Amino acid sequence: MQESEIKIGYHYKCKVTNALVTIQITAKHHQEGWHAINLSTHKKIHIKSAQRLIKPVNSLNELEDEINEKKAQRQQQAIETVKANTVTETKDPDSGQPEPNKAQAKPLSLINAAAKILNNCNSPLSCRDIIAKAIELNLWQPKSGKTPANTLHSAINKEIKTKGDSSCFEKADRGQFILSKKHKPLRYKDLY
Repeated sequence: MQESEIKIGYHYKCKVTNALVTIQITAKHHQEGWHAINLSTHKKIHIKSAQRLIKPVNSLNELEDEINEKKAQRQQQAIETVKANTVTETKDPDSGQPEPNKAQAKPLSLINAAAKILNNCNSPLSCRDIIAKAIELNLWQPKSGKTPANTLHSAINKEIKTKGDSSCFEKADRGQFILSKKHKPLRYKDLY
């Protein structure tokens, strides 16, 4: 486009970070080009050259169609995200009872898995034992860390130190922990 064709307040198609978007020219820039607003993100941008603009948006109908198309795309993405995160139930072949699909269920964090394991255990456990039980019961799976037992030990000690009596964990012996019977914080409520 030519510089003389650009008018303040009008809408134009423009290439912004490898995407074709609709912008609105808001003012002339004090050095070169124009100030504009990206209508899809509502962010201010600087258009340095008229060559960056592809074509003017001819009517409000074209602009509304583009906005409706983007809304439909966002809604479809939201629906796909919800479907991907939904836990579907399948029948357990042994008992016939419904069980959640473990491939789609969100795994527990390591500290939440530790709380669940210690809740079901009557004796104190070391962090290595907690890790082994968490993996065995498929409550938690290791990722890239080389020392998950040390990470868990540090997290439990930090919680005991920062929360004091309101901590979910208690130190039973050197390197061994139990679940606190005095207080069960809301963070672990869904595990009991």
